[in-house]
Amino acid sequence: MEFKLKVFALLYFCLNCTLKAQVNIDIGASREEIDIAVTYISELKAIYRRVGVNASIVTIPNTRADQFLKKSNVDAIAIKTSNYKATHADLIRINVPIYENVHFRLYALKSELPRIKKLARPYTITSHGCLGCSEYIEKYKLSITNYQRDLKSCFNVLLRNRADLALLPDAVIGKDHLEDVVAFDNRVLTTTYYHYIHKRIAHLKSKIEAEFRKSVASGAFIPKKLVKEN
Repeated sequence: MEFKLKVFALLYFCLNCTLKAQVNIDIGASREEIDIAVTYISELKAIYRRVGVNASIVTIPNTRADQFLKKSNVDAIAIKTSNYKATHADLIRINVPIYENVHFRLYALKSELPRIKKLARPYTITSHGCLGCSEYIEKYKLSITNYQRDLKSCFNVLLRNRADLALLPDAVIGKDHLEDVVAFDNRVLTTTYYHYIHKRIAHLKSKIEAEFRKSVASGAFIPKKLVKEN
């Protein structure tokens, strides 16, 4: 009897340790994503709470996401474009779109457009942390003159006429500035953003997707204004 009790206690201890190990996970996100998608990041943590997991957001550069995943430093990636899975075999996409049909274009000040059209090499800026911008650059073989800290900085630099062109998502352009800026040409990259988890937590996929659908239905992912007006 005493032996059985000891075995039971040992099994209970092992099971308890396993459950505790599954309770906490780290989700990687770039500084840009944390800054821009504040509403979504907050809801993402709430989603994991609802499936019984405590999720912490870890700031990681886009260029080091692979290293963090392989070393088990993070168990999921907060938000990436639809093409992200193609180069990350260990990731599983949560098949509920976060933001659909996000457009990336080159923007110029409307008043400066005739001058810029004549330039052989316009001074072009974008943000290091913008994955959609990187995909645009690759698609159109665009040459970037300078990288800014974030998308808001890019937009403000453009408004102050300190750059000829800025590569930005349409969502960054505030309604108050629709008369000030214009698309430079008809080139555009359109993508959709998703959440990704590592295959080691694949057992959570169905629960996470169910909660994502609820959040989308309730409008919980609708972003706040991206750019503070000056």
